[in-house]
Amino acid sequence: MRRMYMAGVATGFLNGLLGAGGGMVMLLFLKRGTDLPAHKAHATSLAIMLPLSVLSACVYAGSTQISWQTALWLCLGGMAGGFAGARLLKRVKPRYLGKVLGAVLIFSAVRMVLG
Repeated sequence: MRRMYMAGVATGFLNGLLGAGGGMVMLLFLKRGTDLPAHKAHATSLAIMLPLSVLSACVYAGSTQISWQTALWLCLGGMAGGFAGARLLKRVKPRYLGKVLGAVLIFSAVRMVLG
């Protein structure tokens, strides 16, 4: 129970500070720290990120740091992509989920380092 709480703290901290990364930490914890099968770990990670993201957005909402027009369009596109991705998750073999996530992480890291 304590390990799950601490994984939640780390996830929320990264999500609030960086706006990203929390879901990846949670997914790694769920895949390594629990006995959940891969598909259930991915879906559980997504379910956890919703309230964390809403809370983080509420903290920023009182300031001028959110571009609401940009957020609206990204949310609409994100919902369409999220729906498609969730449907696809059911069809992807578990051994490929980690490989796809790893490739996305490497691509993102290279882009962040190179600017």
